Amino acid sequence: MVAASSSTTGTTLTISTSNSPALAGGSFTNKGNSSWTGGSIDTSSSASISNNSGATFATSFDGTLSNTGSSTFANAGTFTKSGGAGGTSKTDIQAAFNNTGVINASSGNLKLSGGGSSSGTASGTTNTVNVADGAKLQVASGYAFTGTALAANGTGATGAVDVLTGGTATFSGTSGSANLNVTGGTATFSGNHAGSGKLTVATGGTVDGSSTATFTALDFTGGTVNGKVVATGAAASGSGTKTIGSSGDLTVAGTASGAASAWSGTLSNSGKLTQAAGSTELTGSFTNAGSVTASAGNLKLSGGGSSSGSVSVDNGATVQIASANFAFTNGAQVNGTGTGTLDLNGAITTFSGTTTGSANHSVTGGTATFNGAHTASGKFDLTNGTVNGSGTVTVGGTLGFTGGSINTTVNSNGGATIATGNGKALNAGAILNLAGTLSGTGNIIGAVSSSALISPGLSPGTLNLTGTLTLFATSQLLIELGGTTQGVSYDFFGVSGTAALGGTLAVRFAGGFENSVTNSQTFTFLTASAITGAFTNVPTSGLRLTTTDGIGSFVLTQNATSLVLSNFSPVPEPSTYALLVVGLGAVAVFSRRRQK
Repeated sequence: MVAASSSTTGTTLTISTSNSPALAGGSFTNKGNSSWTGGSIDTSSSASISNNSGATFATSFDGTLSNTGSSTFANAGTFTKSGGAGGTSKTDIQAAFNNTGVINASSGNLKLSGGGSSSGTASGTTNTVNVADGAKLQVASGYAFTGTALAANGTGATGAVDVLTGGTATFSGTSGSANLNVTGGTATFSGNHAGSGKLTVATGGTVDGSSTATFTALDFTGGTVNGKVVATGAAASGSGTKTIGSSGDLTVAGTASGAASAWSGTLSNSGKLTQAAGSTELTGSFTNAGSVTASAGNLKLSGGGSSSGSVSVDNGATVQIASANFAFTNGAQVNGTGTGTLDLNGAITTFSGTTTGSANHSVTGGTATFNGAHTASGKFDLTNGTVNGSGTVTVGGTLGFTGGSINTTVNSNGGATIATGNGKALNAGAILNLAGTLSGTGNIIGAVSSSALISPGLSPGTLNLTGTLTLFATSQLLIELGGTTQGVSYDFFGVSGTAALGGTLAVRFAGGFENSVTNSQTFTFLTASAITGAFTNVPTSGLRLTTTDGIGSFVLTQNATSLVLSNFSPVPEPSTYALLVVGLGAVAVFSRRRQK
């Protein structure tokens, strides 16, 4: 047993099974080359071991440097671990290991279970940790890396720093290619980490801290992210239960092409989740009580779940709900900029309570159920699937209706336009309140009320409504005349129920028809089971209405069940007026001469 200070200088000291030392309260300083090939090193009390700058201390097997007191190991030179069986075997340093030099984990496992730090410089060289392919530096107690260069040496770049169960590792101003596995302990980033390796967070592991940890890849198989993590490359997830805590801020990038980067298992977010690029698919259940941002690419939620927080979709990005049911609950927000779109596809997506959003909405399959009051200030496109529910949808942008069906109340505000294709329907009981344009061809089943423009057809065509029509005082019905065939060359609006007229009627020519229209032609442009009210600009049947282009006028006949235009009268050309004036003038002159 060694109780006094000792040192080796410029010579080789070999520690083996036959000469295992014990250091009780003394110190040992290595100034040359020391080799630990077998046996154990036992320390107690306040024993200290120093490996000076320029010196080397190498171990080539799985051994233990024990500590039954407050022993320390100070490395300012080079400490190398090689050999060993790997797996659960390791070289275990139980004394506090303080490094200002170089640690080489060349093979097997080097476990630091006594705490310590890696910081500062020795002989002008930044403290460094090199971990070779297949090797691991394991942290099983409190350890601090400050300004450390963490490198994965080898062609496979698989070397890793492991934070084990019960271990805590703090990183500040660190960098390098080494991988970091948080498999049961806590990794805290109190300063930024600029890494080019992979971060693995497994069940029981936690990543936290106030600074940003950047890695090129992420494997999130379990555990908790409660700090700010940026994965600039591919991100994947295992089948475990994963949590982004309230202080968590996770930014991921999916695959750039081909199949999306798939995340299985359960993910719960009460912090921030950002999809920065590529495509990511969450195939497991996802619960969001924080914020989700798709700043680029496509974020697909196919495992079901719910959101009571916010979802933001930036210009050019998409958040897609597919395959499994998803619920936006009271207070949820779906915001967006530019072309950012929430795509509801192939699942039942439910909105309950009061929900809002500026993102564009696209229903391309499945069912969107609105059981509360949902306000969408962006575009709302229905191309396939169903919109239903006991609540209302208020659309502030363009409402595009080219497929599927609507079974609920939709309020279309802010210059919205509905372009309906053949066979697209508002189903029985649906109510469509329009503050924007209704145009297109097809069949609508339900009640339609409008305070804006209705333009049947697609220049021109037929629009049928199985239900009632209400035109408010600010509405306008626009009819285009391009020929004499109802619903084909001139617009026709067929209403099965009552049509309550209001607002104004506008008529214009299309396709040059103004050059061939005659006085004897009639145009029945609207039929209904009953017609009430009147247009403010032609309040009485039999009055004339001038076309919007000023070419001529028609007589409007309002029958009990139809509206008809007839008796076209062109407005005389200016030259005709001139000739008339000249003629009248000549007559006046002639009359005066005769009187004389």
